[in-house]
Amino acid sequence: MYLSLRNQVMHMKDLGERIKHFRLKGGFSQEELANQLNVSRTTISKWECSKQTPSIFDFLSLCNCFQITLDQLIDPSSYKQDYLHDFQLLYLTRKRESDSQDD
Repeated sequence: MYLSLRNQVMHMKDLGERIKHFRLKGGFSQEELANQLNVSRTTISKWECSKQTPSIFDFLSLCNCFQITLDQLIDPSSYKQDYLHDFQLLYLTRKRESDSQDD
């Protein structure tokens, strides 16, 4: 159990680092990203410091904002495959809805 918990903590830290990496790569400040996602700057900071995990809807918003896939944001080995599959299905559904609204 200790190794499992330790691995989960390490993967959360990696996720926070990836969020920060893509934010900086996209040229966003924490405040700008927070405004794009309708969350507080403090929430962005907590995600990046791995003190809080984004909701599934926030994951999808992050992917759309960064113009990346969910796989790029989430390390597949850090989540059970069934959770990843659910994330992917929801992402694809939301993406299709968004694309159809753009037309």
